[in-house]
Amino acid sequence: MVVSKSTKTKILSLFVIVVSCLLSVSSVAHPDAKGVVKERMVTMKALASSMKALNQVKSGLMPIAASSKISEKIIELSKLIPEQFPTGTYAFPSEASPKIDSERVRFERMAAKLREAASTIPKIAQAGDLNKFTSSFKDIGKTCSACHRAFRVKRQR
Repeated sequence: MVVSKSTKTKILSLFVIVVSCLLSVSSVAHPDAKGVVKERMVTMKALASSMKALNQVKSGLMPIAASSKISEKIIELSKLIPEQFPTGTYAFPSEASPKIDSERVRFERMAAKLREAASTIPKIAQAGDLNKFTSSFKDIGKTCSACHRAFRVKRQR
């Protein structure tokens, strides 16, 4: 089956719209969260949604071209991370560890590493290389996991 370029463009546009809807997370934070704690919970939920969308690409359920917009969202969100964890904002319902204060440089490096990992995606998407995409996707996931292991405290809700 031959698909015209305009049909491909329409399909890609539809995927971008769907992804944008998935990424526009609003009130998903803990109900007791307020202020910057609520903001960062919303940011983290949006990052999780972005990773789920990238996983759809990896699984072949979305075209690789859609990953460019998704990675741009991750880059944008990663820039917010350092400022959304000010000193002393780690009490319940936050799941952030107070270690962030004593290891601020390491924490900020991890946010920068997330940005760097996500920034590889657009070029890979343009080339349509699913193998390289999968490798970059895994790098992004490893970066998230490393930060969570170091700086997240799982609390009972």
